[in-house]
Amino acid sequence: MTQFGTPTQRRSRRVAIVIAVVLAAAGIVVLFPRAEGYRHWRPAQSALRAEDFELARAELALARRARPTVAAYAYEAARAARRDGDLRAARSLRTAAAELGQPSDDIRLEESLAAVQQSGWRGHDESLIALLPKRPADAARIREVLAHAFYGDLLLGTAVEHAMAWVELEPWSGRAWQLLGEIKETSRDMPGAMEAYQNAVERNAALVRAQVGYADALFRQLRTDEAVAHYLRALEANPGDRDARLGLTRTYVQLDRLGDAAPVIAGLVADHPQDAEVLGLAGRVALLGNRTAEAESLLTRSLAKVRNLVVLQDLQATLARRGKVAEARAVDEQIAALRKDFDRLDRLTEVAQTSLAPGPRVEMGQILIRNGLNREGAAWLYDALRCAPGYRPAHAALADYHAARGETEQAEHHRRLAGGQ
Repeated sequence: MTQFGTPTQRRSRRVAIVIAVVLAAAGIVVLFPRAEGYRHWRPAQSALRAEDFELARAELALARRARPTVAAYAYEAARAARRDGDLRAARSLRTAAAELGQPSDDIRLEESLAAVQQSGWRGHDESLIALLPKRPADAARIREVLAHAFYGDLLLGTAVEHAMAWVELEPWSGRAWQLLGEIKETSRDMPGAMEAYQNAVERNAALVRAQVGYADALFRQLRTDEAVAHYLRALEANPGDRDARLGLTRTYVQLDRLGDAAPVIAGLVADHPQDAEVLGLAGRVALLGNRTAEAESLLTRSLAKVRNLVVLQDLQATLARRGKVAEARAVDEQIAALRKDFDRLDRLTEVAQTSLAPGPRVEMGQILIRNGLNREGAAWLYDALRCAPGYRPAHAALADYHAARGETEQAEHHRRLAGGQ
């Protein structure tokens, strides 16, 4: 016998080695995909926490490639796609998750969230609210969707309740604070908006809308240098952002930096030639630069779309400077009519805050639409129907609104509900 054993022993050792190698290879085959999937799952969760949906979706795609049969990966990818606004991809991923065995309750929840996210609030919030005590782990996602849906329909009181609840559930979320800031700004709670936007940019400096909202709040407080800094930060993230460029132009005008304002507003007009707010501000810059013919054209184009008191006053000053005295005096009537409308709006708003009567809401909607604020006006008309679903004057006003926009089917629908009025 040699020191390495008998032939039989040597053969046994070789067999054992081969078996060990095979088992190791099998282990690698089994464990490597699992490790690879988890290697991408962890950064995906970190990206979701940081609200970087692009990165999260990329990591989840890699996790799914490593382990295509894991339902949780497909479900999380569906949720990330929906939150990122990619509803088509979310639907496909939901189907994949369901086929892989994701619980049906999870799939139904995501389907409901996607439906409200896509269509807005239309009385479909009750089923989601009923899920809050049953699915506390999903409460933030439910509140997020409901806050956006109510805000999209300008139902601000309910929207702020859901946004506040989202902030309480995820105080680290820059997006939650940003949405709360937007709602408070729209409802004219400017101190609340400023606080929310500041919280948003402190938590997520990459949120362009939060940077702009915070800059707007600083501008209103005449903290113009700080406002410029935040507008520029927003433009670093998105050089073409319309609101950041608009705010930056206003701030440059306030600082008497017309040379800086002119190229910014010129680019805006080129990009948004039909935007009433852009045209009005461009008209003001032209007026301040003594380009009165250009100013008159821009201001007139703005007013053809939306009636605005400041733009009317700028047009009156432009006409007077151009020697068009009679035309300038005629603008007085338009200014008086607009002031009367918005004085009436202020009184109706006070009523609407303490009453669910649909009548004041219809009147508010009609005033806003008459002055070119169509989205805001339509929201008040739909709010009137929320208070009184069968209120015929609201249906009649909505029929007129949709007919003027060429939306025949919707106009006929409301005309029937108005009783042919």
